[in-house]
Amino acid sequence: MSLAAANKKFREGKHQEAADLYEKLLALDPDNVEALHNLGVIAASHYKQLDTAIDLISRSLSLQPNHPERINNLAIILEKQGHLSEARELLESALKHDPNHSASHYTLGSILYTQEFLSEAENALNNAIKYNSKNHLAYNLLGVIYQDQGLFDKAADMYRKAIKADHEYCDPYYNLSNIKKFSKNDKDLKTLQKFASRIKTLNNPIFAKIFYALGKAYHDLGNDHLAFENFSKANQCDRKNLGYDKQVNEGRLQQIAEIFSPEFIAQHESLACQSKVPVFIVGMPRSGTSLIEQILASHPEVHGAGERPELNQLANNIGILTTPNIPYPECLTLLNDALCTHIGEEYLTALQTLAPKATHIIDKMPANFMLIGLIHLIFPNAKIIHCVRDPIDTCFSCFRTNFTSGHEYSNDLEDLGSIYLQYVTLMEHWKKVLPSKILDVEYESMVNDTEQQISNILEYLDLPWSDECLNYRENNRIVKTASVWQVHQPTYTTSISGWKKYASHLQPLIEALTP
Repeated sequence: MSLAAANKKFREGKHQEAADLYEKLLALDPDNVEALHNLGVIAASHYKQLDTAIDLISRSLSLQPNHPERINNLAIILEKQGHLSEARELLESALKHDPNHSASHYTLGSILYTQEFLSEAENALNNAIKYNSKNHLAYNLLGVIYQDQGLFDKAADMYRKAIKADHEYCDPYYNLSNIKKFSKNDKDLKTLQKFASRIKTLNNPIFAKIFYALGKAYHDLGNDHLAFENFSKANQCDRKNLGYDKQVNEGRLQQIAEIFSPEFIAQHESLACQSKVPVFIVGMPRSGTSLIEQILASHPEVHGAGERPELNQLANNIGILTTPNIPYPECLTLLNDALCTHIGEEYLTALQTLAPKATHIIDKMPANFMLIGLIHLIFPNAKIIHCVRDPIDTCFSCFRTNFTSGHEYSNDLEDLGSIYLQYVTLMEHWKKVLPSKILDVEYESMVNDTEQQISNILEYLDLPWSDECLNYRENNRIVKTASVWQVHQPTYTTSISGWKKYASHLQPLIEALTP
């Protein structure tokens, strides 16, 4: 038994064998700093045991302080746990001792980006590149920062540099595909084709982004057959739907509707939080939520906060705040006025730190359509805008999108049709039990009659007209969604009924959408 043998297994990716050897070594030598660190890395990356990983790596650092690689790995785990400030302080302190550590500058840049300190993040990433000109991660994240601000030329340049630095890194290929329109003799297309030709298996989710990007390229070129073929390969690689259970999901949505009966709403309606600040934009993904937010966020009295996680987190915490281990939505039966007020104040505080003086702050988390009943109880005066788009266009757009997390249904056309019908059923329920609460906005109407639709929405929000809403493309606010390219383009009708070119490929979806 030796440290060298354990490290060999570690480098080969034989995590369980390496972990067993490290544990045996530590039983004999509890202060072996390399074994502590590497076992911590395995706990975090392979077993997702983040608390254990933090303990192990912290012990290694207590024995050998100021080790840049180990400090950086500890910061990465803290970042994954959401302890951003702690991770940031750790890295800033470490970089004072070793300012040349490129990986630490990158991790710091990633944390600052998450905290939306974009200028500071940009500086950190430039430092990462300064100390390692091949830091592909730094180039890619710089591209993301420029992309989020609508600086697409600068973003494209960074993505190409990331590809040049590491041809096997898939993220920049996909990111680049989303901020450009491909042409016939496009150099970027040839680079994509070359990468795809080397892929021999569809069992690795890493390669999904290459096929999503190639599908987008062929879609731009009008080659619908090759586009769909590559979108299908991408979804086969992605495989998120392997853990998706249609029956469980359908049961959950039915349970939400059953709990929020007219009687339950009447019983729990209270003077919880009277604020009119929050505005919720809901709907299926790819239904136009980003476009509506971009338009409204251009109004001088409105702040667009993007897709906020807080409401879903608070909803899932209801059981913990009352009796532990009661999941959502069952825990809703425990709601009372005091709890509604608490949730409302927590959420409002988080929201208003983003824009204290705004008349309205938008939360455009599409999946909040599942929480409309709770929103009404917490914020009886809040406005809810429901984005509606052609069902097949919506679902096919989801199928073509590489979602970073969630949306397990999106890899399968039948699952997409099923979830769409469940979503429609729940929205019909909300409109029945909460009449006049929700404003429907059709994507097609917004595209064809933009000014009138904007006027209707502003009237619903009790806001005066602003020409800035028509100039939404000039708004350089941060947009962190798959629609960032689209919201900086003029409204266009080519996205309406775009599915028809693919009709022969979409029969499973079309049939699933037929009740």
